Amino acid sequence: MKKLTALLLAVLLTVSCVCALASCQNTEAKGGVKVIDIGLTEEEYAFAVQKGNTVLKEAIDSVLSTMTVEDFNAMMAEAIDIQPLSE
Repeated sequence: MKKLTALLLAVLLTVSCVCALASCQNTEAKGGVKVIDIGLTEEEYAFAVQKGNTVLKEAIDSVLSTMTVEDFNAMMAEAIDIQPLSE
């Protein structure tokens, strides 16, 4: 009985995974997220802004345009220092 239950559970999980993966395809057509593989900068950070929200995008761009490498590194060092697990 345990083997039958384990087999049934394995089949159910496999079917669930296949269905979940199948439903993830073509998210761009459904208004989902599109990931582009274009190297725009060497830094590894990003900001997500809702399409059409130019006010927020322009505000972020204006702050980033004034930051130097030293400013950014200092900000990142401070962020790391205040993390609970950094001690």
